[in-house]
Amino acid sequence: MNIIKIGNPILRIKSSNVEDFEFLKLVILEMKELMYKSDGVGLAAPQCGINQNFFLMDPKPNSRYPNADMGSFQVIVNPKIILFSDELEIGFEGCLSVPNVNGRVERFCWLEALYQDENGVFHQKKFSGFEARVFQHEFDHLQGVFYIDRVKNISDLVCF
Repeated sequence: MNIIKIGNPILRIKSSNVEDFEFLKLVILEMKELMYKSDGVGLAAPQCGINQNFFLMDPKPNSRYPNADMGSFQVIVNPKIILFSDELEIGFEGCLSVPNVNGRVERFCWLEALYQDENGVFHQKKFSGFEARVFQHEFDHLQGVFYIDRVKNISDLVCF
């Protein structure tokens, strides 16, 4: 399994809902290993060539995000954002599918989502801070949207 890079058309397709949770369990471990090996804090199924509506997130500090909040590993399946803040905040984001580029992106300060876990159990949770930013970034991948689509000004992009 590899991370698909920007330019591949699968990354622009809206994902289909997960119905086969046994398949999901088979790919989660491989995706999790790939996410950690790549110093990611999240990884959406489309980034691995899987057109399914789920992502992994573990928004804790690493070499790419040393100032991240302490988060915990979560599998988010078939998510729906049901509430979000009026307030927005701007922060830098990067993406494993867009190497060597970071950008300033405006996101909701918090959101509440309904989703399933890897066993199909439904959850409703409020996400805030960096965890909310990671959720929104990965949720966008499920819609075929990149963070760079949300950058308002090209001067907000930084290449390294």
